[in-house]
Amino acid sequence: MQDHILATLAQMAFFPFSVIVFGRMERAPAAAFVVLSGLLFLLEITIFSLGDAVQITKDRIIYLGTLLGILVHQNQALQRSRPIGSIAAVLLPLMIINALSLVTNLDGKFSQGAYQSGLGVAWLLGQTIDDFFTLGLPFLIGRAMFVSYKDLRSLLYVLVGMGIFYTAFVLVEVVMSIPFRVFQLSHLIYQIPYRPLFRFGLTEPAVFMGSGHILATFLATSVIAAAGFKK
Repeated sequence: MQDHILATLAQMAFFPFSVIVFGRMERAPAAAFVVLSGLLFLLEITIFSLGDAVQITKDRIIYLGTLLGILVHQNQALQRSRPIGSIAAVLLPLMIINALSLVTNLDGKFSQGAYQSGLGVAWLLGQTIDDFFTLGLPFLIGRAMFVSYKDLRSLLYVLVGMGIFYTAFVLVEVVMSIPFRVFQLSHLIYQIPYRPLFRFGLTEPAVFMGSGHILATFLATSVIAAAGFKK
C-alpha cells in the first residue's frame, strides 16, 4: 500500500465521489458516470487482501462505491428492483455449478509436474464472493438504475461522452511517446508504470486501464454506443 499511496487514496476517494455524483445527477447518468469514471481512472491494484476469498480490487471498489451512492440517494429505486431476488437469480445457478465442481474435484492431482490439492470449502466461498462482485452486484445496479428507454439513452450518452473525453488522454500518450519513447500517464500521476508495449515504433497507449487491449475494447464499445443513437 505504501508503494501505491496515490492510487490507494484515489480508490478511497471513490466512495465520497460516488455519493456526491448521485446527489447531483439523475440515477441513470449518475450510475453510468460513476462506474465508467472508476473503470477509466482507477488503477488495477489490490488495496487489501485476506486470502483469495477477501480482496478489495479495482472492480470491487467501483461497484461497492456505486452501491454506496445508490443507498444514500436512490434507495427507493434499489428497493423497487427487489435486490435479494435479483442477486439470487444470478448467484443460485452459479452456486449450484460451483458446488458440483467442488464435489467432482475433491481429490488432488498432478498438473505439469506439480501437485495441486483438491477443491475445498475455502474455494467455494471465494468463488461465490467473486461471482457476487463480478455478476451479482453489477446486475443489481443495472436493474435498479436502468429501467426505462430514457435511462438506456442516458447510458449511451455517457458512454459516448466518456469515450470522446478519454481519447484526449490516449492522444497525449501517443504524441508524447514520440520524443520520450515511453510516456505513461499512470506513471506520471500515480507513479506506477505499466510494462510498455510498442506498436509501429510508438508506445501502445493504455492510460490508466492496464493494457491497450482493455483500452481498445472500451473505445470500440463507445463507437458502438454512438452508432446506437441512430436506432
